[in-house]
Amino acid sequence: MAIIDSVKKRKQTFIAHMVAFEPITWEFSGATTGAITWRPFCLLFPRYAFESVGSTVTIYATNSYIRPTTGGTGNYCVWSKISGAGSIVDNLNNTCTVTVGAGITKIKCTVTIGGQTADGYAYVYGGSAGNLDGLVSDVDLSGALDTGGWEASITLRGDYTSVLTDDGRDQPILLHTRMWWDDVEDNFGGYGRHQSTFLLICTNAELYEAYGDYYTKLSLATPEYILDNMHLGEMKYSESAASGYYST
Repeated sequence: MAIIDSVKKRKQTFIAHMVAFEPITWEFSGATTGAITWRPFCLLFPRYAFESVGSTVTIYATNSYIRPTTGGTGNYCVWSKISGAGSIVDNLNNTCTVTVGAGITKIKCTVTIGGQTADGYAYVYGGSAGNLDGLVSDVDLSGALDTGGWEASITLRGDYTSVLTDDGRDQPILLHTRMWWDDVEDNFGGYGRHQSTFLLICTNAELYEAYGDYYTKLSLATPEYILDNMHLGEMKYSESAASGYYST
């Protein structure tokens, strides 16, 4: 609502940064036969963030839970840094604070709820500009009010091989903006997301040549695209005289 109210103001300016993170790896590890062991959902926010070097970002895992709706109690997270120049501090309350270093810092969170564990990962990019800023020449962003989903296409010109793998397919791309209205900064934000960001996944890449000019157009979609691409093993349902149960 604050942003809608600001639209009527006379002067509107913004700065946008775009960051490509490492591609999603699609995995399904086949389970052995027998009853299903439910693992926790390690819910992290923000999962991807952009900030200047030396600033701090707090990563939350406070809404993690195990089926059906059982949340964790006490400090159920173990945090560690996997790679990158940043540093982390475990706040011992299911959050960690990242001091941002140059480039991408990858953080791992292991959640233990109900005697079961699951891992989640968060990424923070540090710099004065995004790693795609100098390559993006056009952005077309649209949203659907009926689903809440977003789609976008971005056009890249130049050599992007140092930041994109397989021409960007399956890579999360973060659009981070800062907005000023009549010279007063006012950014959008919300529960469970880093302020002023859109997170989109590259679903397809198309390469073009026009009169000797080469460019690449990436198609992006909101993370619900992940659900459409997960490979799930077949399940069957069985019932014994004593009790019913699910099995893989």
